[in-house]
Amino acid sequence: MILHVSRTDLAIATAFCAFACRALEATPVTVTEDGVGSNDTVHIDSSTLGNNLHVYAGIIDLTIADGALTSNVDSFCIDPWHWSVSGPRSYDLEPLASAPKPPGPMSAAAAIHIEQLWAQYMTSAYVLSGNSKTADEWAAALQLEIWQTVAGSIGGATYSLVSVDNNFAGEAAAVVGDLGTMNSFLSHVTSSTPRANLMAVSSGVSRDGLDNPGQDYVIDSVPDGGSAAAFMGLALLGMLALRRRLLVTPGRSL
Repeated sequence: MILHVSRTDLAIATAFCAFACRALEATPVTVTEDGVGSNDTVHIDSSTLGNNLHVYAGIIDLTIADGALTSNVDSFCIDPWHWSVSGPRSYDLEPLASAPKPPGPMSAAAAIHIEQLWAQYMTSAYVLSGNSKTADEWAAALQLEIWQTVAGSIGGATYSLVSVDNNFAGEAAAVVGDLGTMNSFLSHVTSSTPRANLMAVSSGVSRDGLDNPGQDYVIDSVPDGGSAAAFMGLALLGMLALRRRLLVTPGRSL
């Protein structure tokens, strides 16, 4: 039997798809960089910014405002090719694999690896440890591993680590050792390895094709003020309506 689908059914299905796609679009937000959390300082080379740059590597504290909803979140930079900027700035929340802005985006595989790293190391045993030295070394290592993962998936732009500072005795060696641990972890991940649900925060590209100021970040998923939930709710209603019509409408052969 060949199922007959009426124009009304197609309209419902089209509406469902439209609502579902709308819910997955980038969400405009306002982002303020509040400072740094657990970190170490390092020297890196960047193909767009220069060589032997002395920068923070670790958690970046952000305030993200979406309408009336404001969230304070931990983030990491996914963009070693742009400087951070101060003050509230217009950004978009978007899928991790859609960022960073040029020379990005990263590959889908790189995005998955970052989600696996986050699930493994953004815990109280590592980056979120109550011991400040432990937290600093693992936060720095996670930032460096994220930069390495992103850069390794993007052609035409480079990033490399030059050196790690000793802000406390033995910190540089500890960070390098942690990087080795993370590299080993990634070499053994599988499709069943736990992943965090992450999003990118990107300042994107202007209408004239130029990069907007500011670096891009990765964050744990945050509420979006309810717009996505509303769209997905409408999408679900549309899907249920279509399903009901298909169940009660007899099929016809051509």
